[in-house]
Amino acid sequence: MKYFCALFFVAAVSAGRLQNVYLPPSSSSSAGGSSSFLSTPLRSAPAAPTGLYNAPSSGPTSPPAAILRLNNDNNGDGTYSFDFETENRITQQETGQVRGAGGDAAVVAQGSYSFVAPDGQSFTVNYVADENGFQPQGAHLPVAPPVPAEILKALEQNAADEAAGIVDDGQYRPDPSEGAASRQYLAPRPTIRTQQSGGYRY
Repeated sequence: MKYFCALFFVAAVSAGRLQNVYLPPSSSSSAGGSSSFLSTPLRSAPAAPTGLYNAPSSGPTSPPAAILRLNNDNNGDGTYSFDFETENRITQQETGQVRGAGGDAAVVAQGSYSFVAPDGQSFTVNYVADENGFQPQGAHLPVAPPVPAEILKALEQNAADEAAGIVDDGQYRPDPSEGAASRQYLAPRPTIRTQQSGGYRY
């Protein structure tokens, strides 16, 4: 019995864990039919990408645009400015400074950039980036529709209610002007039906 237990223990320890993924045999590509129907998984790792951006392989690729002008000033106190221009007519200029102090300090930037679309049309975007986020302006940018009058009225009503101390947080609160008896369930009163010559009256 001890021999059987020891043999069982040795067999259990030496047994490999069963894989729960089926892999076809390596000869499956030539076993019965088209090799494109059943093929073995890749045995080698795929090649690592050569860069952050791989240009499409179809068609010729153009070299990067040359920088015609570049100015970059950083004073080390949080103020900076830069501007550049490339040979494919992209320009950008930006200035920035630190607003606030300590934990509330934030960089405020303003600038503009322009580019020429493939159809030859020129686009310019002026922007400010501050505590209110990135705020671009440009003739080609879509403009949000005006806020409907009903929404404006609801917002005004909410502000007036909040100023008056009325806050709707979704909780049920019974009306204090109603008495306790009005919130109690009362059984319906029985109705007495009378029989007339014409039959029952409903």
